[in-house]
Amino acid sequence: MENTEKMENVGNTGNTGKKALPEAEFDVDFIFHSIYLLLGRWFHKVLVFYETLFNLSDKDKHKIYENLAVHYRKKGNLEKAINAIKKALKESSGEDDCGLLKQLADLYYMNSDFDSARNTYKKILKKKPDNIDSMIRIAEIYLREDNIDEALTLYQKAHELGVKKHEVLYKLGIIYDKKGDIDKAIEMMKQAIELNANEIKYHQHLALVYESADRHKEAIPHFKKAMELEFNQKNNPF
Repeated sequence: MENTEKMENVGNTGNTGKKALPEAEFDVDFIFHSIYLLLGRWFHKVLVFYETLFNLSDKDKHKIYENLAVHYRKKGNLEKAINAIKKALKESSGEDDCGLLKQLADLYYMNSDFDSARNTYKKILKKKPDNIDSMIRIAEIYLREDNIDEALTLYQKAHELGVKKHEVLYKLGIIYDKKGDIDKAIEMMKQAIELNANEIKYHQHLALVYESADRHKEAIPHFKKAMELEFNQKNNPF
Protein backbone atom coordinates (compact mmCIF):
# COMPACT_ATOMS: atom_id res chain seq x y z
CA MET A 1 0.00 0.00 0.00
CA GLU A 2 2.77 2.39 0.88
CA ASN A 3 4.46 1.74 -2.43
CA THR A 4 1.21 2.33 -4.24
CA GLU A 5 0.68 5.66 -2.43
CA LYS A 6 4.23 6.71 -3.23
CA MET A 7 3.76 5.89 -6.87
CA GLU A 8 0.49 7.85 -6.92
CA ASN A 9 2.18 10.80 -5.25
CA VAL A 10 5.02 10.68 -7.79
CA GLY A 11 2.47 10.47 -10.56
CA ASN A 12 0.59 13.43 -9.14
CA THR A 13 3.77 15.47 -8.88
CA GLY A 14 4.63 14.61 -12.46
CA ASN A 15 1.19 15.61 -13.65
CA THR A 16 1.37 18.87 -11.75
CA GLY A 17 4.68 19.68 -13.44
CA LYS A 18 3.30 18.97 -16.87
CA LYS A 19 0.34 21.35 -16.25
CA ALA A 20 2.64 24.20 -15.11
CA LEU A 21 4.49 24.45 -18.44
CA PRO A 22 1.45 25.19 -20.60
CA GLU A 23 0.29 27.73 -17.99
CA ALA A 24 3.63 29.57 -18.19
CA GLU A 25 3.47 29.51 -21.98
CA PHE A 26 -0.06 30.90 -21.81
CA ASP A 27 1.08 33.81 -19.61
CA VAL A 28 3.81 34.82 -22.05
CA ASP A 29 1.38 34.68 -24.96
CA PHE A 30 -1.15 36.67 -22.98
CA ILE A 31 1.36 39.40 -22.20
CA PHE A 32 2.53 39.48 -25.82
CA HIS A 33 -0.99 39.80 -27.15
CA SER A 34 -1.82 42.44 -24.54
CA ILE A 35 1.11 44.56 -25.69
CA TYR A 36 0.11 43.98 -29.30
CA LEU A 37 -3.43 45.11 -28.53
CA LEU A 38 -2.27 48.24 -26.69
CA LEU A 39 0.10 49.14 -29.50
CA GLY A 40 -2.74 48.68 -31.96
CA ARG A 41 -4.93 51.03 -29.95
CA TRP A 42 -2.10 53.60 -29.70
CA PHE A 43 -1.47 53.38 -33.46
CA HIS A 44 -5.17 53.86 -34.10
CA LYS A 45 -5.18 56.98 -31.95
CA VAL A 46 -2.21 58.33 -33.88
CA LEU A 47 -4.02 57.70 -37.16
CA VAL A 48 -7.14 59.43 -35.83
CA PHE A 49 -5.01 62.40 -34.73
CA TYR A 50 -3.40 62.74 -38.17
CA GLU A 51 -6.75 62.32 -39.86
CA THR A 52 -8.12 65.12 -37.68
CA LEU A 53 -5.06 67.24 -38.44
CA PHE A 54 -5.44 66.89 -42.17
CA ASN A 55 -9.16 67.55 -41.92
CA LEU A 56 -8.64 71.03 -40.42
CA SER A 57 -10.88 73.66 -41.91
CA ASP A 58 -9.38 76.42 -44.06
CA LYS A 59 -10.14 78.85 -41.26
CA ASP A 60 -8.17 76.70 -38.78
CA LYS A 61 -5.19 76.40 -41.14
CA HIS A 62 -5.31 80.15 -41.77
CA LYS A 63 -5.14 80.86 -38.04
CA ILE A 64 -2.34 78.34 -37.45
CA TYR A 65 -0.19 79.83 -40.23
CA GLU A 66 -0.85 83.35 -38.97
CA ASN A 67 0.19 82.32 -35.44
CA LEU A 68 3.32 80.69 -36.85
CA ALA A 69 4.18 83.92 -38.66
CA VAL A 70 3.96 85.85 -35.40
CA HIS A 71 6.10 83.20 -33.67
CA TYR A 72 8.81 83.29 -36.37
CA ARG A 73 8.74 87.08 -36.47
CA LYS A 74 9.39 87.28 -32.72
CA LYS A 75 12.23 84.80 -33.15
CA GLY A 76 13.73 86.99 -35.88
CA ASN A 77 13.27 84.35 -38.57
CA LEU A 78 11.72 86.62 -41.19
CA GLU A 79 11.97 84.15 -44.08
CA LYS A 80 9.89 81.55 -42.22
CA ALA A 81 7.45 84.26 -41.12
CA ILE A 82 7.03 85.34 -44.76
CA ASN A 83 6.39 81.76 -45.88
CA ALA A 84 3.83 81.27 -43.10
CA ILE A 85 1.90 84.42 -44.09
CA LYS A 86 1.92 83.31 -47.72
CA LYS A 87 0.35 80.00 -46.67
CA ALA A 88 -2.18 81.86 -44.52
CA LEU A 89 -3.15 83.90 -47.59
CA LYS A 90 -3.75 80.70 -49.57
CA GLU A 91 -6.12 79.48 -46.86
CA SER A 92 -7.79 82.88 -46.46
CA SER A 93 -11.46 83.33 -47.23
CA GLY A 94 -10.73 86.76 -48.64
CA GLU A 95 -12.22 88.69 -45.73
CA ASP A 96 -8.86 89.44 -44.10
CA ASP A 97 -6.68 89.62 -47.19
CA CYS A 98 -5.66 93.23 -46.57
CA GLY A 99 -4.60 92.45 -43.01
CA LEU A 100 -2.48 89.52 -44.16
CA LEU A 101 -1.04 91.51 -47.07
CA LYS A 102 -0.09 94.26 -44.61
CA GLN A 103 1.75 91.72 -42.44
CA LEU A 104 3.48 90.29 -45.51
CA ALA A 105 4.49 93.72 -46.81
CA ASP A 106 5.85 94.74 -43.40
CA LEU A 107 7.86 91.51 -43.21
CA TYR A 108 9.34 92.15 -46.66
CA TYR A 109 10.21 95.69 -45.56
CA MET A 110 11.86 94.44 -42.36
CA ASN A 111 13.78 91.89 -44.44
CA SER A 112 15.03 94.70 -46.74
CA ASP A 113 13.20 93.19 -49.73
CA PHE A 114 11.89 96.59 -50.79
CA ASP A 115 10.69 95.58 -54.25
CA SER A 116 8.46 92.84 -52.83
CA ALA A 117 7.34 95.17 -50.04
CA ARG A 118 6.34 97.90 -52.50
CA ASN A 119 4.46 95.47 -54.76
CA THR A 120 2.57 94.06 -51.77
CA TYR A 121 1.66 97.51 -50.43
CA LYS A 122 0.39 98.35 -53.93
CA LYS A 123 -1.91 95.30 -53.80
CA ILE A 124 -3.40 96.75 -50.62
CA LEU A 125 -3.93 100.13 -52.31
CA LYS A 126 -5.78 98.40 -55.16
CA LYS A 127 -8.24 97.02 -52.62
CA LYS A 128 -8.22 100.11 -50.40
CA PRO A 129 -7.08 103.22 -52.36
CA ASP A 130 -7.11 105.42 -49.23
CA ASN A 131 -4.98 103.13 -47.09
CA ILE A 132 -2.62 105.74 -45.67
CA ASP A 133 -0.16 103.35 -44.00
CA SER A 134 0.53 101.63 -47.32
CA MET A 135 0.85 104.99 -49.07
CA ILE A 136 3.44 106.19 -46.56
CA ARG A 137 5.40 102.93 -46.71
CA ILE A 138 5.61 103.06 -50.52
CA ALA A 139 6.64 106.72 -50.31
CA GLU A 140 9.41 105.77 -47.84
CA ILE A 141 10.70 103.15 -50.28
CA TYR A 142 10.66 105.66 -53.16
CA LEU A 143 12.50 108.21 -51.01
CA ARG A 144 15.05 105.57 -50.04
CA GLU A 145 15.61 104.97 -53.76
CA ASP A 146 15.85 108.77 -54.32
CA ASN A 147 12.73 108.62 -56.51
CA ILE A 148 11.58 111.92 -55.04
CA ASP A 149 8.77 112.69 -57.48
CA GLU A 150 6.94 109.42 -56.77
CA ALA A 151 7.58 109.85 -53.05
CA LEU A 152 6.29 113.43 -53.12
CA THR A 153 3.05 112.40 -54.84
CA LEU A 154 2.25 109.83 -52.16
CA TYR A 155 3.30 111.99 -49.19
CA GLN A 156 1.21 114.87 -50.54
CA LYS A 157 -1.79 112.59 -50.97
CA ALA A 158 -1.43 111.33 -47.39
CA HIS A 159 -1.16 114.93 -46.21
CA GLU A 160 -4.25 115.94 -48.20
CA LEU A 161 -6.17 113.06 -46.61
CA GLY A 162 -5.61 114.74 -43.26
CA VAL A 163 -2.58 112.87 -41.97
CA LYS A 164 -0.99 114.90 -39.18
CA LYS A 165 2.08 112.75 -38.67
CA HIS A 166 5.21 114.76 -37.92
CA GLU A 167 7.35 112.18 -39.73
CA VAL A 168 5.35 112.71 -42.94
CA LEU A 169 5.78 116.47 -42.67
CA TYR A 170 9.49 116.02 -42.05
CA LYS A 171 9.84 113.78 -45.12
CA LEU A 172 7.95 116.36 -47.20
CA GLY A 173 10.44 118.94 -45.96
CA ILE A 174 13.33 116.74 -47.08
CA ILE A 175 11.78 116.26 -50.53
CA TYR A 176 11.09 119.97 -51.04
CA ASP A 177 14.67 120.68 -49.95
CA LYS A 178 15.95 118.19 -52.54
CA LYS A 179 13.80 119.85 -55.19
CA GLY A 180 15.16 123.28 -54.24
CA ASP A 181 11.85 124.61 -52.90
CA ILE A 182 13.34 126.13 -49.74
CA ASP A 183 10.25 127.98 -48.53
CA LYS A 184 8.13 124.82 -48.75
CA ALA A 185 10.86 122.81 -47.04
CA ILE A 186 11.00 125.27 -44.14
CA GLU A 187 7.20 125.32 -43.85
CA MET A 188 7.02 121.50 -43.62
CA MET A 189 9.91 121.29 -41.14
CA LYS A 190 8.29 123.92 -38.89
CA GLN A 191 5.01 121.98 -38.91
CA ALA A 192 6.86 118.79 -37.99
CA ILE A 193 8.51 120.60 -35.05
CA GLU A 194 5.14 121.93 -33.88
CA LEU A 195 3.94 118.33 -33.58
CA ASN A 196 7.16 116.98 -32.08
CA ALA A 197 9.48 119.66 -30.71
CA ASN A 198 11.88 117.16 -29.12
CA GLU A 199 13.06 115.41 -32.27
CA ILE A 200 16.73 116.31 -32.81
CA LYS A 201 16.85 115.62 -36.55
CA TYR A 202 13.96 118.02 -37.24
CA HIS A 203 15.87 120.95 -35.71
CA GLN A 204 19.13 119.89 -37.35
CA HIS A 205 17.60 119.66 -40.80
CA LEU A 206 15.68 122.92 -40.49
CA ALA A 207 18.88 124.66 -39.38
CA LEU A 208 20.72 123.24 -42.40
CA VAL A 209 17.96 124.42 -44.74
CA TYR A 210 18.22 127.92 -43.27
CA GLU A 211 21.99 127.77 -43.70
CA SER A 212 21.67 126.74 -47.34
CA ALA A 213 19.48 129.81 -47.87
CA ASP A 214 22.02 132.09 -46.10
CA ARG A 215 19.51 132.70 -43.29
CA HIS A 216 22.09 132.18 -40.57
CA LYS A 217 20.31 134.00 -37.75
CA GLU A 218 17.25 131.77 -38.17
CA ALA A 219 19.46 128.66 -38.24
CA ILE A 220 21.23 129.37 -34.91
CA PRO A 221 18.25 128.71 -32.54
CA HIS A 222 17.64 125.32 -34.15
CA PHE A 223 21.30 124.31 -33.99
CA LYS A 224 21.26 125.26 -30.30
CA LYS A 225 18.02 123.37 -29.70
CA ALA A 226 19.40 120.24 -31.40
CA MET A 227 22.57 120.42 -29.22
CA GLU A 228 20.49 120.94 -26.07
CA LEU A 229 18.23 117.96 -26.85
CA GLU A 230 21.23 115.76 -27.64
CA PHE A 231 22.95 116.76 -24.38
CA ASN A 232 19.80 116.04 -22.35
CA GLN A 233 19.33 112.64 -23.99
CA LYS A 234 22.91 111.60 -23.27
CA ASN A 235 22.75 112.72 -19.63
CA ASN A 236 19.17 111.62 -18.98
CA PRO A 237 18.80 108.39 -21.01
CA PHE A 238 15.71 107.34 -19.03
